[in-house]
Amino acid sequence: MDRYGCLSEKIANEIQQYEATYFTYDEPVPFCGLQIYPISMRNYNDFMLVNPCLTLNKNETLEGLKQTHLDFLIGKLNDQEEGQLWTLRLSKLFELIFHLKDGVWCPQCGNTMTYAEFITQHREILTQEKPEEEKLVACPKCGSTQLEAMIRYVADPETKKYKLVVAGHSIDAAAFERLRQIVMYQNLPDYYDDSKIDPDLKADYAERIRIKSQKSGKATTEKKMVCVSAKTSYKLSELYDMPIRKFLMLLTTVDDVIQYEATRVGMMTGMVSMKEPPEHWIYKKETDVLGDAYKTLDEFKGEMSQI
Repeated sequence: MDRYGCLSEKIANEIQQYEATYFTYDEPVPFCGLQIYPISMRNYNDFMLVNPCLTLNKNETLEGLKQTHLDFLIGKLNDQEEGQLWTLRLSKLFELIFHLKDGVWCPQCGNTMTYAEFITQHREILTQEKPEEEKLVACPKCGSTQLEAMIRYVADPETKKYKLVVAGHSIDAAAFERLRQIVMYQNLPDYYDDSKIDPDLKADYAERIRIKSQKSGKATTEKKMVCVSAKTSYKLSELYDMPIRKFLMLLTTVDDVIQYEATRVGMMTGMVSMKEPPEHWIYKKETDVLGDAYKTLDEFKGEMSQI
């Protein structure tokens, strides 16, 4: 199965079009009046902490099966125990992808204030207990009192369905489905949506990955950047601002080149014998997203024990 196997045909075609026109050139994707920007390596760890807002699998619960992914997420935002955590995640995610600061904005003039700035500027009004004359908080630029939260969710009065509102732009359930895929495919070149894959098969595949990685160490994001800098002409300061997508592709390519060249040298010296020449690092074929998951786990364990 390829990377788009679990997507609807419409969204799969859209993502592949965006890969050719936007992702390849690190351009922002137009979306519901906003722009979805690629995220830089400087924010890689933050992105990995907040992207569960997009990868939440509603299909793993009976309640979720009846909901849209947006409704399922809003349920998390309203959760008594973890609601604040999910709210912070969503706020940070939208700051990263839309290049905005969560807080208060003025629909009339577009002025924005973080919550800290808003509280500081209007502390007197916000803390007054029983004012003789009611004072309204106003925009410091145009004086409008019709201020709104930069990121909020509301229920449509007609359909009763929830939608997100970001800087005045509405994101309904259908648009959120697109957003989930656009952001993940835009930033992670090896990402695929596994929400429709059988849970037992996913658990089986995760076990295979665990077994494969037992003899391997782990590299932090910092270590990966240092390694890429060591093997290329890129300075670390340049890698910090490189889009995540391009960095991960660069990291994989560096590894592929090293392995290819070592294998070729080994074949030329007679130290390595292969029936066919190694696959060229530029033209490597994409493998099935589930790899060898179609073998039984016992067969797989048997093969790994011989390595």
